[in-house]
Amino acid sequence: MKSLNPACKLIGLVVPTLLLAGLHHPAVNLAVFAVCLAALLLSRANVKVLAGALLPVLLVAVGMFSTGYHFHAGAGMPINAAAQALTGAAVWNGLVQYLGHREWQMDDFCREKGEAQPELSRTEYLRLLSSAKHMGKEKPYLLIKTLGGAGVRIQELPQLTVDVVKRGMVELEYHNARQKRVLYLPEGLRRELWDYVEREGLREGPVFQSAEGTPMARSSINYCIAMVSREAHVGEGKANPRCLWKMYQNTCLGIRSNISVLVEQAYQRMVEEEQLAVGWDV
Repeated sequence: MKSLNPACKLIGLVVPTLLLAGLHHPAVNLAVFAVCLAALLLSRANVKVLAGALLPVLLVAVGMFSTGYHFHAGAGMPINAAAQALTGAAVWNGLVQYLGHREWQMDDFCREKGEAQPELSRTEYLRLLSSAKHMGKEKPYLLIKTLGGAGVRIQELPQLTVDVVKRGMVELEYHNARQKRVLYLPEGLRRELWDYVEREGLREGPVFQSAEGTPMARSSINYCIAMVSREAHVGEGKANPRCLWKMYQNTCLGIRSNISVLVEQAYQRMVEEEQLAVGWDV
């Protein structure tokens, strides 16, 4: 072993490790571990030195296994199978957040072909609010109401500042400030946000912030909503900012459709009245 090039040793360790990490086959991983352990025992290595080196690794492995066994990924956890999918948008969002440009984050995440996006109903949304209120979780309650009730997207939350709550409206910028839209906070939500601001003693900056005064991370927002979803018995994959935004859009679309029908009906009545007054055969 001493005659081998250190670069060859590094490659020989890193490449098999990465391959095993991507396989997700416990039998293969255990078989490779057994072969490597047997090779070490037959290599005339000092058993005491070998045991001293492998014992910390063994303890870490057992700890990671126990953690994964007791806290397996699921709908109620901040990290689950859906969150671990490294799509192109997810990688990009992580990179720009690390660089300090959250405004460059993308809203639409790529999904597997044929995978349906779960939809949150208005009833489930109200159940989330009711559960958050029952649990005494004010911040998750306000987050859910701001995202689903006012239609603020998760990347726009840092723009919801103390001053915006005081004024009740804001011109939101998105897609790297290439597009803008005006948002008016519903009066009931504005009062609740202002009461929260006063109780928290916030003077400036975003309403939803961390202990350090920075905007809340997406993982923290997702965790807050997921925590309430367990109590509300909302299905897996529905209690997240994306589904809240989609529910808001569908609600507005339904209202606009109803308004369009009413406008058409009003126009037809007006035409009928005009026909009675100046129709050719009248």
